[in-house]
This record gives sequence, structure tokens and C-alpha cells, in this order.
Amino acid sequence: MKHNLVFVHGWGYDRNFWKPVGKLLKSNFDCNIEILDLGFFSNSNEFYFSNNSKNIFITHSYGLIWFLERNFKTDLLINFFSTPDFLSFQSEADKKKKILLLMIYNFHKSPNQVLTKFYKNCGVKSFYNPENKLMNYEKLINALKKLKNQNFTKEFLKLDCEIFSFFGTDDKIFNPEIKKIKNLSRKNHHINFLKTNKHAEPFIEPKKICKILIRIIKEFHAKKK
Repeated sequence: MKHNLVFVHGWGYDRNFWKPVGKLLKSNFDCNIEILDLGFFSNSNEFYFSNNSKNIFITHSYGLIWFLERNFKTDLLINFFSTPDFLSFQSEADKKKKILLLMIYNFHKSPNQVLTKFYKNCGVKSFYNPENKLMNYEKLINALKKLKNQNFTKEFLKLDCEIFSFFGTDDKIFNPEIKKIKNLSRKNHHINFLKTNKHAEPFIEPKKICKILIRIIKEFHAKKK
């Protein structure tokens, strides 16, 4: 049976975040590629995939929280720049919490300004264009609150699939505390660190991320034979 490669973007983005990587992967695998849209810039969630088939989930940032909240089935999870508790595994977690609280407060007053600053800290000049996209304010603010409040560490540690997590050593959005991150280490959980300060690395460097995914997925398929 073919695997579905299911991509989930993070906060403040849409399905275009993963499209460059998806296009590069299509020529390498006999699989279905599904790039989900969490509806931050539309009135609906746009995703269609079977939760009963063989899925490989590739998540970015808030996308991991979204995935864990829904208890989807997956044979393999590849996670970029996030943990099941977004704040607790970061360096200077209390400071990061204050920044997130301020972000939520400012979003109520000036969402465009918050998004612009966020994209800059992610390493991209611009992603959201208010002239041709519909901002779903409620979904964006609710997702920020989930990043502040939700903790899926127990659920994450119960996953029996193989997991690969990647963290940016100098990420300006998610700054990993290595000692804390290693507490998530398990036989089925492979933790890796990338030398980058760009939280949006999969969007900015699709060829680099594609090479990582190809290696992991090929090794995964080889083990299954």
C-alpha cells in the first residue's frame, strides 16, 4: 500500500509553506502527497486524507500540537521545530511565555503588525498579503492560546511510531533547551539539531529539508521490506 505523506504547517502560514518541499518529493517516491491547510487565512479547513491508510506525518511548529490534539494514526512522524509543550522545552521558558502573552495581547489590537514581526523572526520577509488573503482572526488567536496552554507530552511519549525531531540551534521562535529536549528521547525518537536561526527553514530551504526527508523515508521503507 502506498504511504500518504501528510504535511502540516505551523501558526501564521497556509499550505503554501510546504508546497516547495512537496513538489521536490513527488519525483522521489511512489506515494500520495497531502498538504493540509489549517484555515488561518480562509473560512474552512482544507484537508482530505484517510486516517485508516498508511500515513507519514511531517509537521512544522504548531502543526505538531495540532497533530497530537487529534490522535491521528501514523507510521512515521517527522517534526520540525516544535515539542508537545511549546514553551516548557525552550531556553528561558518564562521569558518566552511573556513574549507569547504579549503577542496574543498585541494581536487583538494589530494582527498585521504581529504577523509581520513574526515572519521577520522566522527568517522570511513576507508571507501573508492582506490584499489577497482572508485572515481568520479567530483561528489564529485560538492557536496562539493553544501554544501557550496545551501540553501533549504524555500523548507524545505514548506514540509507538518512529519519530524524528529537528530543532534549529539558534531558532528565534522556538529556542530549544538541549537538556530539556533530551528528556523526550526514547528508542523510537531520534533528536537532531540543525545549525540555523530560521524557524521557517522548510519554506526557505526546501532542497535542504527535502534531502533530510528523502533519507529518513528511504531508510524507513527499507526497514519495512
